[in-house]
Amino acid sequence: MKKITFPLKLRMQGPAIADLHAALQRFLDQRVILRSDDAARQKYSVALEWVQVRLAYDTNTHDLVSIFQEEQGLEASGVVDELTANVMNRWLDELEEAGEGKTLYTVKGTVRFFDGFPAGGIIVSAFDRDLRSEQVLGQSQTNRQGNYQIQYSESQFGRAEQRNADLVVKALAMDGSLLAASPILFNAPLTAEVNLIIPLEAAQLPTLFDRIQYMLKPLLSDLPVEELEEDEKHQDISFLFGETGFKKKDLARFALGHKLSQRERNLPPEFWFALLGSSIYEFPEGKSLAEQLATLLDVLPSLDVAAVRVALIHSFKHKEIADDFRQNVDNWIEMFLQFMPSKS
Repeated sequence: MKKITFPLKLRMQGPAIADLHAALQRFLDQRVILRSDDAARQKYSVALEWVQVRLAYDTNTHDLVSIFQEEQGLEASGVVDELTANVMNRWLDELEEAGEGKTLYTVKGTVRFFDGFPAGGIIVSAFDRDLRSEQVLGQSQTNRQGNYQIQYSESQFGRAEQRNADLVVKALAMDGSLLAASPILFNAPLTAEVNLIIPLEAAQLPTLFDRIQYMLKPLLSDLPVEELEEDEKHQDISFLFGETGFKKKDLARFALGHKLSQRERNLPPEFWFALLGSSIYEFPEGKSLAEQLATLLDVLPSLDVAAVRVALIHSFKHKEIADDFRQNVDNWIEMFLQFMPSKS
């Protein structure tokens, strides 16, 4: 593990922050900080997994550094100064030495949504279960294929006489709430495979819109969603279908939703995505997105208030768009009715 440099503080970004995140994660995993507070360690571990993507020194990083400083008898400034960096590096050296010769265990697997699609970008935590408590063994984040891998050592087991962990694996939402959990795997082997299915009923289940957005982001690179096309020159929808497995209709709805939102800024892509999930739209093979957009602009004015509301309710029920948008339904419908007569 790389050494911690200084100074590091709020709003900084870059590789040095990534090294700090890795060190803080190891301190959490090895109970160097928040030793007796399992809930707080889990909370900060989840927060670290998300912020590591941005390589940013955020408020959670600041808070964890402050906790480390306070527990080590340093000034709890939340800023990594020279003294804090030296203490952190000493701890990293000690953990490295203590880890030599220790047996490493691995749990790996795949997380999928209820419909079989890989659950990319999901936090996965492994726990050692005791009678009425559990200890965090490690955390990871699923890749685009929904795969994860977590390593842990026997020094992390809650009971000294225990030679193997009684393993539980959980998939967690961004806010730390539970999406899915495995049964207890008693006396887990050196390498265990634990797969999870996130049910439709999961409270914080990512929506279909968010899942498509997550999967498309690395594939689009710098190409705006609004510029996706399906014609003789560009077969973007076909390519994304082959790459992600999402239905062509859903991918086209996503692209057309952004194109329509570009025309009417007061209506977000999520509104159009939900509306195009109704019977008003089917993906027509052989027609470009430009042609489909023109057809939609002719057909959309035929929708009345009831039809729009039904389409939105269906989308909420099937978790296609976030439930938080329910409060916007009346305003969306009003904006839609205003937009249709002025379409161009």
